Amino acid sequence: MLNITKTFPPSALIHGMADDGVPIAGSDEWKATLDSLGVPNVLSRVPGAGHGFEVGAENTAGSEMWEKYLRVPVDFFITALKA
Repeated sequence: MLNITKTFPPSALIHGMADDGVPIAGSDEWKATLDSLGVPNVLSRVPGAGHGFEVGAENTAGSEMWEKYLRVPVDFFITALKA
């Protein structure tokens, strides 16, 4: 992956598993590269979600999507920004 070095910032990846525009393999590769360099990261795979998580999807705080798939990356960022 281009431009990823040990100094790359902490990264949260969120990918819809039904994305027909961007294969999830790209996020898997990105995460593997970050892991190999020791860059803090998290990948959240959202079952049934397409590219952009569909406008109008219930993805606000407290919703099932939020609790199962979005809380982890958001909490990760909050922790990384405080470090």
